[in-house]
Amino acid sequence: MIKFFRQIRYNLMEQNKTGKYLKYAIGEIILVVIGILIALQINNWNENRKNQIIETSYLQNLLKDLKRDSVSYVNGWVLRYDSKLNGLRLAKDYFYGDYKPKDTIEFVGSIGKGGIGSIGGIPMNDNTFRDLISTGNLSLIKNEAIRNSISGYYSYIEFSRSYLDNLKTDYAGRINSLIPYVPSDPKNMDPRDLKLVFKSLKQPDFIGLINQEITYGHALNRRYVVQYKESLSIRDSIVNYLNKNR
Repeated sequence: MIKFFRQIRYNLMEQNKTGKYLKYAIGEIILVVIGILIALQINNWNENRKNQIIETSYLQNLLKDLKRDSVSYVNGWVLRYDSKLNGLRLAKDYFYGDYKPKDTIEFVGSIGKGGIGSIGGIPMNDNTFRDLISTGNLSLIKNEAIRNSISGYYSYIEFSRSYLDNLKTDYAGRINSLIPYVPSDPKNMDPRDLKLVFKSLKQPDFIGLINQEITYGHALNRRYVVQYKESLSIRDSIVNYLNKNR
């Protein structure tokens, strides 16, 4: 093809047709420019398509992480929150002499549940988000509202962790130091430990632990509720966005 165009230029020069040669040369330049623009357009299309595939993959992985978070909220907290508060209130009533246990083992088990959420907490699935940040690929998520919501969600989780760490008490540690908890056999308690538990529950400093743990429980619940609702909202936004861009 190149030889063909060169031959045409050569013939025009040989025939001393300068005007036609210039027109032809300009036309050839325009064709070359058009070819370059088409190539760039194809390259841009391929690049955009590749980025769209990566974006979709990230969003699908974020959906999985958020679904796991939702399950963790429900199983790790929502279903156990009432047991925590009831255990703490029971311990408080006993301290003030307003409650006399009928079943010692059941009572100790109940006040032990007052320490739910004090140690460890609910695991958050943030692997995809951390990958987005470390690789700089967060910008590949083109929808600004979704991008901001994702960043805000995980920022709030980090803030909550820091805030709640300052409210944590040693209630769970105190109970565990008095009587060991055996998950496989929670009712297997040493009678000598039980005596120590009841004695410790009457100590003046223990009511302070109970009240602090109640405060911590309410604060924890408020933040988990916010996180849970936000995770559902982001999931809906991502699903709608993916459906529109199939």
